[in-house]
Amino acid sequence: MKKLFHSWLNFKKPSRIIIIIAAVVLVAALSVGFAVNKATAKPLIEMKMVYEDNPAFWFKDMKLVWDDTDYFVAHIENYNANKIRGREIGYATDEISTWRIYELKGHGRDYLLAVESDDVWRVMSSNPPEKPFRQYILENATEHDSFTKMLSVTLYNDGTARLSTPPISSFALVFPCFYSFTGNELLVKYGSGEEIARFDIADDGALIFRSATVPLYADKGARYVSGASDDATLLFAAESIAEIIERNLEIIMSSPMMSSATGNYIREHQTEYDAILDMGINALPALTDILNMGDRGLRGNIAACAVNDIIERDLLSSRSHSEWENETLTAAVSDLAKWERSFYDEQN
Repeated sequence: MKKLFHSWLNFKKPSRIIIIIAAVVLVAALSVGFAVNKATAKPLIEMKMVYEDNPAFWFKDMKLVWDDTDYFVAHIENYNANKIRGREIGYATDEISTWRIYELKGHGRDYLLAVESDDVWRVMSSNPPEKPFRQYILENATEHDSFTKMLSVTLYNDGTARLSTPPISSFALVFPCFYSFTGNELLVKYGSGEEIARFDIADDGALIFRSATVPLYADKGARYVSGASDDATLLFAAESIAEIIERNLEIIMSSPMMSSATGNYIREHQTEYDAILDMGINALPALTDILNMGDRGLRGNIAACAVNDIIERDLLSSRSHSEWENETLTAAVSDLAKWERSFYDEQN
């Protein structure tokens, strides 16, 4: 303790020159460090935010353009922007604001995060949005109609439907909707089977609004016409799913006449076979009807292959199902197993 006390008494304050030299050295070191960081930091990339008209909806489609790659809004739920935000890489300016562009953690360049504010952000994907199976738009819609009327009916391959309610409506279809064709009607319903809306199918393939159990802002008798003008679209709308399947089966069975292998017929007419598969779960009731009628000929074999392929596709998709879809899949698995057992018994 005594030695420490004497050391403190003998302490001499450094000269002003030494202090100045030390300060200069420190400043120089910091300057070099900042310069290195600035040189190694990548500059932010200027991108483009584009908005394109969509006749099926009252709002425009948002698209981010980075070099030659287009990014589309990905409808991803239950995400927290702060948790998935990676490194900031760029910015995009539109007429109103500037969007800061970040990498999305764990997704490389396939997904990006566009942030306008803490409350406004979008996950952008380089994968184009799913194309609808069929889309019907209000005929002769005016600009006023786009804000006051249901503007479109969109049907997807997975059996889901989207009804575009106008911005003046306080009602939003937040739960998945599903559709089915019965004769000359289109029925849109909740997963529970509860009806949402009903449409008649006109001779020219248009949908004619008949009724709804919720406020859709659609006039009775309003016509919704397909965005496509090809004959196949009109044919699809005028036919039931069972009729479409039967028509495709007739084409598949038409050749090669000399073959006894079901796979040869399918490969010969892969487009028609894929058209059946693309109907997904909606096709299963009509296909299993063929199996349950005891058809173990070529038609039955093709139907059995289609049922099996649709079930396998659905298992690989890992998507959630409505109550009706679960019941339909369960019944299809059972019907296919019964048909296979009967087919095996006949062969032996």
